[in-house]
Amino acid sequence: MKKNFRTLDEITKGNVLNDYFINGVSLRALKRKYNLFSNEVLAILGQENLKLEDYPDGIIGGKSFVALADTHIGSIYEKKWYYDYLANFLAKYDIRDVVIAGDFLQGTIPRLQEKYEEPKEQIEHAINLIPVNNQVTWHILFGNHDLPLLEQNKECYKIIKTRKDFHLLGYRRAYMLFGKNLFSVSHKTPKYGVIPPCVNTDFSLYGHGHFEATKNTKIYLPPFCLDTKSTPVGSPYPGFIVARRLPNEIAFFYYIFFEKTNKNTTVLELVKLKESLLEPQEMGKVLSISIAKKW
Repeated sequence: MKKNFRTLDEITKGNVLNDYFINGVSLRALKRKYNLFSNEVLAILGQENLKLEDYPDGIIGGKSFVALADTHIGSIYEKKWYYDYLANFLAKYDIRDVVIAGDFLQGTIPRLQEKYEEPKEQIEHAINLIPVNNQVTWHILFGNHDLPLLEQNKECYKIIKTRKDFHLLGYRRAYMLFGKNLFSVSHKTPKYGVIPPCVNTDFSLYGHGHFEATKNTKIYLPPFCLDTKSTPVGSPYPGFIVARRLPNEIAFFYYIFFEKTNKNTTVLELVKLKESLLEPQEMGKVLSISIAKKW
């Protein structure tokens, strides 16, 4: 039988339920008291006891944010220049939120750079690699690559939390607000022992697939590394998505990275599928949704 991680014991469940229903302890306080992620508290309370306003674990209040997935930091597919570019991109367009939809680290799975085989070294490398900007918050959902490494080396959580600009969303599925619009962030994590509740959202972001595609209001995020997957339904290029709030819609734009060789020189360049965030081009917009929803 496969080992599951972060299973919730009955004593913890009972204490959480008692504190919430009898003592009136808030969801945020329960998270801190029992060292749980918000979606784990939601799982214990049960969907039948939750209101829609209970689901979001944070809010993105600006006009835009970047969404990416599968960074696989520490792997042979990692590209430092992606992060250098992104840091400049965030500053140029005054974007203050980045959502990462799982597989933040390469973990213990093969294709790991030898120098990052030790968990603490891999974590410290991630902390040093992610750009620091006092105006930017990184909202990080963990994935199947992260789970074994972090749960078998729990002191690594403490190291990650030394970055005060990291907002940790937990595993499998989490919810946030973009203005007044509820969205989910998901990453398939089979060995995670908790099933967060499901609720309808205005749009959904998915990691794990290593390709970009859209279906209805679902957005499958490209990898932010060179580990790409061929697919007949989407783009295999690494990159990221920008969500931007426009007067009557939320529009999503896809940016891709290319590496190509020109004779004896390797030229690294970012190819944008639109020219400007402020003036969306036809090829850049991959999805738009109405923002008529009111809270």
